Amino acid sequence: MLLGASFFRRIVYDWSGVRGGLWWPLGSTFLSVRKPMDSNSSYASQMKDRLRNLQSPFVAILRASQLERYSEKRNPFAYLGTNPPKGPEIKYRWAKLPPELEREQNQVLKDFEEWHSDFCRLFQNATKDEEMQLKKLYLDMDSWIKYRMVSGIPRSADEAVALFGGTCDQFSKFLDNIDPTNNSDTIFVVDTSAIIDCPDISQMTSTLDTIGATLIIPSTTISELDYLKTGKRDESFRKRLTSAIRTLNETIAKGNVLEGIPLPNGSILKMLAAEPDFSNLPKWLDPSINDDRILAAAIELQRKHPLSYVAVLANDINMQNKAKLAGIPTKKVPDLFDDAA
Repeated sequence: MLLGASFFRRIVYDWSGVRGGLWWPLGSTFLSVRKPMDSNSSYASQMKDRLRNLQSPFVAILRASQLERYSEKRNPFAYLGTNPPKGPEIKYRWAKLPPELEREQNQVLKDFEEWHSDFCRLFQNATKDEEMQLKKLYLDMDSWIKYRMVSGIPRSADEAVALFGGTCDQFSKFLDNIDPTNNSDTIFVVDTSAIIDCPDISQMTSTLDTIGATLIIPSTTISELDYLKTGKRDESFRKRLTSAIRTLNETIAKGNVLEGIPLPNGSILKMLAAEPDFSNLPKWLDPSINDDRILAAAIELQRKHPLSYVAVLANDINMQNKAKLAGIPTKKVPDLFDDAA
């Protein structure tokens, strides 16, 4: 018998609200309303938050699941020379989920696959033993979400929740044990739009509510500035570009931009000469598109510095929207260009 919507509303609210993600039914469809992450949390912390957010709705599914008894004919040849038990063998299995929860189950599986893809990028240099552990964890998690079990039917929904939580905890331990070497507190990847609106990098750092940040200018940003100055633009835009390029060159001339140039507010400026490797990045990123190349640089920095907060400084709406798809925070810089100058 299908349970009423009020039952699912109570179950889902009671349990997923505890874990950090609120799932609420709208007709026959469930909407996922995730709590906002800490705006300055590290990438590893964001990954743990995302894991909790996909864990919550599946806990609700397990809580709503029912075990059912079924009988199975015994194999008479298994009891040769002994006294076989009488009657059929009684076993237990999970009852089929209602359509609403089946849809949620499929959504959790999709969310996990996306999360796991990002998770694996953090452990590309794992040892053989770690690779084996991670592979087993993936298979266990996949089995939990698909079949609500791993090696055998749990005796109750409570036991299932506890065992599933243990699998999630093992993923979290890998994130907790990330080597803290070479991690800065805050890393900002500078998009072209941020430099055009705020040509003076030293002014840009003073507007950010962060002390001691590392500003990274990818090579794509420099190339895009150079390309834009040759295009047919209006006079106001050309003035902005000229000012941005001149001010940036003056800043770069103050030191070694590969090692880092000191800026106000304790920040440093670096340039990223290496091109991003798209082989381990989301497939929708296109190497021929400048925005995607800058996002790819940010994603690689997240992987190399998982205990750092990595964000993109961008005033361009399209870049901001793409960054959201890639799971990268963005910050806007104020428009400090003086058009009358």
